[in-house]
Order: sequence, then structure tokens, then C-alpha cells
Amino acid sequence: MQRCAVISRGEEMKSAAPTAGAAVLEASGQPVTGSGAGRSERQSTPGRLRRRFVMMLVATVVLWVTATVIVLALNGTVQSVRSSASPAYLNVLGAHAALSDADRAAWQSFRAGEARFTGPGLQFQDDITNASQDLQRLAALSGGAASQQLETVSGQLVNYQALVEQADAAYRTDIALRAADNPRLGYAYLGYASDSMRDPGGLLATIDELAVLDQRTLQGQLASPWAEPALFLAFAAAGLLVLGTILATQVFLRHMFRRMISPPLLLAAALVCGLMA
Repeated sequence: MQRCAVISRGEEMKSAAPTAGAAVLEASGQPVTGSGAGRSERQSTPGRLRRRFVMMLVATVVLWVTATVIVLALNGTVQSVRSSASPAYLNVLGAHAALSDADRAAWQSFRAGEARFTGPGLQFQDDITNASQDLQRLAALSGGAASQQLETVSGQLVNYQALVEQADAAYRTDIALRAADNPRLGYAYLGYASDSMRDPGGLLATIDELAVLDQRTLQGQLASPWAEPALFLAFAAAGLLVLGTILATQVFLRHMFRRMISPPLLLAAALVCGLMA
């Protein structure tokens, strides 16, 4: 019996030895294998710093990619608007204003009696020249339905100029026949010219239709998905994510190491703010 008791106590001591050894190793600071060691590493200061570094790196890459995509795509949209849509629309508006002013200048010249010397006047000629140049530039930028409208505008402009020339010739004829006080024929042709410009379906109405087409094209390009405010919100969110990560890391360093300001983190925050701006 005594022999059996001795053997039993020996076996208990052998089974307890590994546990005690592990406790000693753990207390002495030597590495311990298994899930406990993994949790310890994840909760250690170097492990937490590594995770924060990875978060900062990922956020920075997201910010950089987002900024690059938005800037390049938006730049393409702006170049398209600047090179075609916007100039076309402005040329239509310029032609409309010049032709309207040309008709006003012709009437002013006739009523002031200047037509007997200069015809419709120099202002009329300058307005017609400016309108023709605007239409030529518009033709170089337009296509499709706009080209057909431009052909109609060109024909109406030629007809308008012909009527003004007839009004000038009739006015001079009235002057030659000593009917200067009532140059009816000259005013009649000038009235026909104004009607061909201002009546529904006339020259200005056709130009207005061109303006509508160009305005739709301009609005369609400005409505590009790359110009959506949501993209700028996404970029701002990525930037705030990076700044938040930097701030959280600074708070962690201050808590663990009593480090008030980290120059590298301060520089990184300044770079992120510059990129966002």
C-alpha cells in the first residue's frame, strides 16, 4: 500500500511539472506559443502601431486614387465644354445680339437721314460682319441638326441683307425724286427686312432654335457624372478618413509615450489638407 501511494504522488508531480514550467516561462518574459501569444502580440504597442500604419496607408491610397480620378475626369469634361459647347453657345448669343443691333442701326440711319450718305450706316456693316463671323465659328463647331439650322440661318441672312440693300436703293430713289420728306418705298423695304428678321420663323427665331440646341448640349456635358457633387463628397470623406486616422494615432502616441506632437504626423496632416484643398 505504501508503495502504491508513493507511485501515485510521483505521477502527480510529473503531470504538474509542465504547467509549472509554462508559468515560470510566462513570468520570466519568454515567448509563449499558442493563441495566447497571438492575442498578446495583437494587443502590444508595436502591433497596434502597425495596424494604425496600415490604416493610414490604405486611407492615403484611397484618397490619392479618388483625387486622381476626379481631377482627370473633371478636367476632361471642362476641356470638352471649353473647346466646343461653351464657344458654340456664346457664338449663337453673339450672332443674335449683333443682328438685332444691326436692324436697330439701319432704322436709326434711315430716320436720321444719314442713309442718303452712308446707307444703313457703318454700325450696321460692323454688326453684320460680327454676326457673320460668329456664324462661321459656330459652323466649325457644330454638326448634325445644328448644321441644317445654320444653312437656314445663312439663307435668311442673305435675304435680310438683300432687303436692306433694296431699302437703301429705294430711299435714294425717293431722295432723287425730291420725296425726302416721305420716302415711303425705302421704309417699306426696310420694314420687310425687319419682318424677315423678327417675325416668328424669321432670322432671329431660327438663331434662337440654334441657341436651344447648343444650350442642351452644354447642359448635357455639365451634367456629366464626373461633375457630380457626390464625387466631391466621396473625396472629402476619404480625406477626413485619413485625417481622422492621423489624429487617432497622435492621441495614441500621446497616451502611450507622452508625446505631444509628432512631426511626421503633422507633416502628413498638412499634405492631406493640401491635397484636399
